[in-house]
Amino acid sequence: MRGLIMKDMLTIAKQAKAFLMLVLFFAVIPSFSGSSFAMLYAAMMPISALAYDENCKWDQLAAMMPYSVRDIVLSKYLLGYICLLVTGALSIASLYVTAAVKGVPAAGEDIAGIIVMACFALIFLAVNLPCMFRLGVEKGRLLFMAMIGIIVFLVVGFGDNIAEGINTAYAGGNFAVSAGVAAALAIAANVVSIALSERAYKKKMR
Repeated sequence: MRGLIMKDMLTIAKQAKAFLMLVLFFAVIPSFSGSSFAMLYAAMMPISALAYDENCKWDQLAAMMPYSVRDIVLSKYLLGYICLLVTGALSIASLYVTAAVKGVPAAGEDIAGIIVMACFALIFLAVNLPCMFRLGVEKGRLLFMAMIGIIVFLVVGFGDNIAEGINTAYAGGNFAVSAGVAAALAIAANVVSIALSERAYKKKMR
């Protein structure tokens, strides 16, 4: 498992440097929109790894190695989780650095916004990966681009409203419940998604 994750990380670091730099750039922007795009791009990293696997016929090579279907599938999810964790940590660190420079405490509602977007990114990951495993990145690209378009439209068009809603929930003391529900949905979506991806990958390899 560790070897599979390291393989994907090295591939992304070598083949998708510009994409990786874009994630880091948005992650350190202390704003809701910047953090949102960073989380979204981080959730796309496993899809980029799948695309490179398809291009080099990795599936055929993996079939000759002592890796189970579950190992191969889980490695992509774990890659996404690691990317989201690092991106979230950078975004929160950026908020604290900016607050320290200004001489004010970090806003709790801004941190709350990052947590909500992390849950949303996990759901985005859970929806996309089973489709990519079953159809392949090339065939699943239309669905993927449609989802990206919808998310970008929502963030750009309603980002301020979403941020205001998070701030209101945080100020009213309802954020813990809302965050708990969002986290539960994200976890449930990923549990179901992993099972679907395993099934899809098995069908693909027949």
